[in-house]
Amino acid sequence: MSATATPDREGTPEREGTPLPPRVVLGRASLLAGRTVTALVEFEAAARAARTPAEIRLAAHHEALVHAVRGSLDAADGILARAYDDDPAPYSGVGAEPTDAVARAARALLAVERLTPEASAAVRSLDAGTPGLLPFALLADTRLSLAEGLPHRTLDTLDLLLPQLPARGALMADIAAASRIDAFALLGDLRAAGRIDTAGGDLTRLARARLVLRQGRPAGAATLAGAILTARGTPPGQRAEASLLIAWATFLRTGRVDAALATSAARWMLATGARRSLAMLPASARAELAAAVPADVRDAFARAAVGVVAAPEVPRIPPLTRSERRVLAAVRGPVTLDAAAHLLGVSRNTVKTHLTSVYRKLGVTRRAEALVTGERLGLFDGIESMP
Repeated sequence: MSATATPDREGTPEREGTPLPPRVVLGRASLLAGRTVTALVEFEAAARAARTPAEIRLAAHHEALVHAVRGSLDAADGILARAYDDDPAPYSGVGAEPTDAVARAARALLAVERLTPEASAAVRSLDAGTPGLLPFALLADTRLSLAEGLPHRTLDTLDLLLPQLPARGALMADIAAASRIDAFALLGDLRAAGRIDTAGGDLTRLARARLVLRQGRPAGAATLAGAILTARGTPPGQRAEASLLIAWATFLRTGRVDAALATSAARWMLATGARRSLAMLPASARAELAAAVPADVRDAFARAAVGVVAAPEVPRIPPLTRSERRVLAAVRGPVTLDAAAHLLGVSRNTVKTHLTSVYRKLGVTRRAEALVTGERLGLFDGIESMP
């Protein structure tokens, strides 16, 4: 690091060793803690209090990064397009990454969200060795690999980068948990996905809703996504994803798509150019959603989906009741029907009746097949064999 001062446009030097502006420090701490609204407030305040063009650019690029994380793509675009980039003076404060590195992270997330041809190069340009930007490099990388239908690469990236972190923070934990859930779910290992700690933030809750949908529980998925949609402060990108999930879950449950939600999400995607959410939907879901939106949106929606890898199809399995799931859990292993009935405190005929219903819903004829399917779908998660 150079020991000489670099003058800014106003002729005021930015000296090495200058501490980061206090509001930038607070904004970064809030962002890494997953408090994106608070982070925006702090970075906006930092821009207003800035004394030099370099400080303005530092705050503005962090603000754009937060908007990119939240899915406010147009807001991030607007900030990055301003004249801040015209000033060549870098910010050299203590603990600061190069200002252009923050902007690159924001642009990479925007490219991934839109699945542009430049997305892969933008992700590769990020320096994973810069600790302050690692969460955003990880978010961009895992989102892109999942959207490209490469869940194995997602898991490899997580295994490679996470051990390098001495402390992860809430945002990093949220990114890691959500990415693992989605990766295992896309691989069809719903049991492994269900064992991931879901005490994270909105990203994890959305991934959990997608998992529950793949487990054949569309009503539960709609409930989880609905809570995200109606929560105060939910970022626009996650609102759109939740809307798509509810529309898809409603179709799986009732055979009808929630046209209002589908239209709202489709219009947001078309207005912002966001296409990544489509990669989390199977082709059949995309077709049903496209059929539900108005004609003026339908063709544009179909064009937006061109080239976007579709997620694996979700079998339309009728949801098992809690009693049916408990009976199925009770007959794991070399357990007789009489023993299962005793464990559950019900009659042998009740066990037989529930098992018959389970076999019909799962499309199997034998207990062993039902147990294998139940494990794959995560039907035993949270269910106790004992009453």
